[in-house]
Amino acid sequence: MDFDLTQIYSGGTANVDLSGVFTISDDYGLSNNEVKTELIGSISKVSDKFVLEATLSAEIERCCDLCLEPLKFTFKCDLKETFVDLSSRGTSNISSENSIDNDFEDDVWPVISKMIDLKPVVLSAFYLNLPSKTVCNEQCKGLCSICGHNLNFGECGCEAYDPRKEKIYEGLRSLFQDKEV
Repeated sequence: MDFDLTQIYSGGTANVDLSGVFTISDDYGLSNNEVKTELIGSISKVSDKFVLEATLSAEIERCCDLCLEPLKFTFKCDLKETFVDLSSRGTSNISSENSIDNDFEDDVWPVISKMIDLKPVVLSAFYLNLPSKTVCNEQCKGLCSICGHNLNFGECGCEAYDPRKEKIYEGLRSLFQDKEV
């Protein structure tokens, strides 16, 4: 997902309206590994840097972390990223094609041959802003810890009280007597 900066190299602003499908690792609890995303914003040149200000949105399909029912939600995040053309500064700041030494005050992305690659920017913003816990609703009761029944559909009839745990709780309560918790 490359974006050509030639039109704004002499100054000005360019609008960005990109839609795409990205392959996302299943390590993030997504029900499938393709996420349709949309990036809308603008890129402007500020002194020797290019600044991307945009909104990233995506339709996400996951399972509820409490009851495991499938759910869909809209993910949105604002991003502001800086790109620097390192060829005008020499190659001493570039340790590889896609990484930059920490000589800059801000985190920056490289401009290579008047082109920027927006895919790592989009994926980085997605991973860093994706909620770590997703629930179907705030009143979700989750699953029964004994039989696994979805408690949102009614009680399961399992005996939730375990007398063996009472001794453990009694010992813990004695530690906190006369203390506000």
